[in-house]
Amino acid sequence: MIKWILQDTKRNLLKKKTIILLLVMFASIASSFYTFLTPEVYYDHFGNEIVLGDPDIEPTEDDMLIMAMMSSYSLINNKVPECSLITAESSSAICDQYNTFKSNPEAKIEHNDDSLVFDREEVWAYFFINYAVYFNSFDTSLMERNPESADFFKDKIMNYDKIMEITKKTLENLPDDYELVVFDFGVQSTEELNSAAIDFLEYYYLYENSLPMDAAMSLTGSFFISNYLNTFTPLLVIIGIILIFDSFYADYESGVIKTIMSSPTRRFRYLVLKSISAILSMLTVILIPILIVVIVLYIINGFETINYPVYISRNTLSSLEPVKKYSLVINAEMPGTAYSTFKDICTYGPVTRYVSDVASNPFGGGVACAIDANTFAAVPLSQYLGLVAIYIVLIVVFLASLNSLLSIFFNKSILNLTVLILIVAGGLTIANIFIGKSFLNYLPTSFLSPTQLIMGTVPFTYYHGVVILSSYTVLINLVNFVLIKRKDFSY
Repeated sequence: MIKWILQDTKRNLLKKKTIILLLVMFASIASSFYTFLTPEVYYDHFGNEIVLGDPDIEPTEDDMLIMAMMSSYSLINNKVPECSLITAESSSAICDQYNTFKSNPEAKIEHNDDSLVFDREEVWAYFFINYAVYFNSFDTSLMERNPESADFFKDKIMNYDKIMEITKKTLENLPDDYELVVFDFGVQSTEELNSAAIDFLEYYYLYENSLPMDAAMSLTGSFFISNYLNTFTPLLVIIGIILIFDSFYADYESGVIKTIMSSPTRRFRYLVLKSISAILSMLTVILIPILIVVIVLYIINGFETINYPVYISRNTLSSLEPVKKYSLVINAEMPGTAYSTFKDICTYGPVTRYVSDVASNPFGGGVACAIDANTFAAVPLSQYLGLVAIYIVLIVVFLASLNSLLSIFFNKSILNLTVLILIVAGGLTIANIFIGKSFLNYLPTSFLSPTQLIMGTVPFTYYHGVVILSSYTVLINLVNFVLIKRKDFSY
């Protein structure tokens, strides 16, 4: 059985079209490289433009580390006395450095390889103690003021348990000569807390993994594959279709199908093995070029960002309802916190995509691409890629099942290809034209982009997609078993 599957897979891969499809794959990879290396604008969580790839404005790693420490103070400005968290004598230079930046934020600090003006570990320590104090004070204030509602508020904070785990770890390792301050937290919005959580998670990951501060601007293998899949998933679907559409017809033309189909048992077995062969063929052509590039990038960079925190739609993994529903317009009745037109897709950091809507009003206002951090959940990049990989396999299995169904119906491979492309391309077009319509919730072609489902840039969820594609795959295969039992292969 395994030998037959491998032989059939080999036969699929040795066709001339496979070479063409591989060239298309590498061309798309080259295009993705160009896009990644070209200066690109994305937005921080305050809606400010950040340009990647421009050496004239990109800060150095040392600049970023100092500025990270400085920006952290803004979280508790006027709450904690200057440098009161660091009372160690050896840290006085950091306080001087801090005050220099505070009094003149535009000042350029001169760095050289022989002697830095600050101690890197001490800056990191100061930075994380600030965040730890921030979240520790929030937790303390919450429990003191309204313990009955604590769980409700904690559920609104992104990855609250992880944040408090890092906070506890930081404060437990606090040196004896550091003074711990707990301030009266007062009233804060969940958006401010979630924005702080984004910074805390990202910088803590860099620190724990000894990565450079500008790692998010590096072309690592995991960042590359994430951006590639963000852009080229529809192309991968088309490549899969073209690769397998004629997998049954070689057996038809050679007459082997008549022998194979001589008994019901053989028919079922043949259908299963043929589907497995088609799945392996698609995965081989799609994954091998991508894996080669990832390995090369790892060798070049010498480090990976596989567990870098990225942000996905908060309920996409657990609910059929998207965190934001579709609305033709955004206004006071249909606010951007709960609705979206799904037209404006913005970028945060190297991977995350999200929808951003600015309410229309006669006075203007609003910040384009401002992040609604309340709709985010942080996951490691490895988990994100794992979710995408699982979903791509689900798409491949669905396509293989659909191809088997059409191959039973049509005696000509060109008819099979035409119908497959019409179903997929037509379905994607319909999903764009009729976005927001309820019937799209039941069409499998509405759920062919795992990255959009995970990020929440379409009005569906990943969980919804898994349910729909799995259901259609099971249904199609049940129909296949019935049809192949009755199919006349005597022609």
